[in-house]
Amino acid sequence: MADPVFVHIGPPKTGTTYLQAVLWSNRAALKDQGVLVPGRSPVSQFHATVDLLERDPMRVGTERTAGSWDVLLDELQAWDGPAIISHENLGYADGEQADRAKLSLKAKHIHIIFTAREFSRIVPAMWQERLKNRADDTWHDYLDGLKGLGGWKPKAFWHQNTGAGLLAWAAGLPPEQVHIVTVPPSGAPPTLLWERFASVIGVDPSTCNTDVPRSNESLGVVESAFLRRFNSAAADVDWDAYRAHVKHFLAPQVLAQREDSIRISVRPDEISSLTERARELIETIRSHGFDVVGDLDDLTSLPAPADPDQARAIDDVGDDEVLKASFDAVAGLVAHSEDLRRARQEQAAATKEARRELREARRHLDELRAVNRRLHVRLDAAENVLEHSALRRALSRFARRHAWAGRLRDTVLRRNRTGPDPS
Repeated sequence: MADPVFVHIGPPKTGTTYLQAVLWSNRAALKDQGVLVPGRSPVSQFHATVDLLERDPMRVGTERTAGSWDVLLDELQAWDGPAIISHENLGYADGEQADRAKLSLKAKHIHIIFTAREFSRIVPAMWQERLKNRADDTWHDYLDGLKGLGGWKPKAFWHQNTGAGLLAWAAGLPPEQVHIVTVPPSGAPPTLLWERFASVIGVDPSTCNTDVPRSNESLGVVESAFLRRFNSAAADVDWDAYRAHVKHFLAPQVLAQREDSIRISVRPDEISSLTERARELIETIRSHGFDVVGDLDDLTSLPAPADPDQARAIDDVGDDEVLKASFDAVAGLVAHSEDLRRARQEQAAATKEARRELREARRHLDELRAVNRRLHVRLDAAENVLEHSALRRALSRFARRHAWAGRLRDTVLRRNRTGPDPS
């Protein structure tokens, strides 16, 4: 049985994608060190989380997720040593769900890992994530929503980011088994977050390759404005199509890669009221005596814009700027469509070649079957000859032993040579 079990509960936009990429890229190396990362792929832990919480934000469907948590538990039960589960959606758990999960793990030592990040970096990242999931809130509307003034409910956001989700998982555990890993500020060494995380799970960070893709590329001011307007205009697009071509391609591979993109920079006056909620999280951490790896002061800092251009209002984007982003989006989608077309052509050519090789293989098989049949005929004939020769030798031996048999044999042979008696 896996013990201890480390449960990393996020929340989103706190380096979770990076940490999970390092864990899964080094799964074999970690296993050699005695640490299990259960599941067949990162999707396995996502499906297990959906199954546990009965919360399906990506609309995967119960036909793909039902029983996934139990499958993960089976692997943990068969493992002897530490194991790590990591998914940011685990932070959505309420007290009942977290208690049920901890009981099902059956480990004597359960450790909770909560990665915490400064609010001025989380908030724009979460707004962009909403845009990538076809929301059309302006930046101003999103901030109003977080303050409880907008049309959407931020309950889940605050549940994860002010400590409610953390306390749900921490309930009943010694404070030294609840670890707060703070995300280093901008400009820190890129591997520092992994080094902090690895120290909690007892792994030498230098034994793991940290050169992993950063898949959560941020959108700039103009790109965010374009995507928001696109979502408003394309509300009827099927979700599966949107997820495949917009969320997983257009946003990260085209919009996030535009040159001269103006990075979203939060002005202190826009978020100052929200930092009070960040202080709630810090107070929760300190009052409970949780283990802190990093610096809690990093959670309330407000970085100043690097230059005046980056201080522009996030919603202040002109039509000409959106139009240019639209051209780039269309060009990117055309290139993507061409890649898909060529891939289909290559697949069709490969299928055609495979079918030709299959026909050729069948022809050779038919030839081999014909040869096999001829060989069987020859073998049967040879066996008949051998059997006839063996019979003749047996008759000769019998005739030599019995004179009457010899005379009978001679008589039969003469008649066969001369034909029947005319009389």
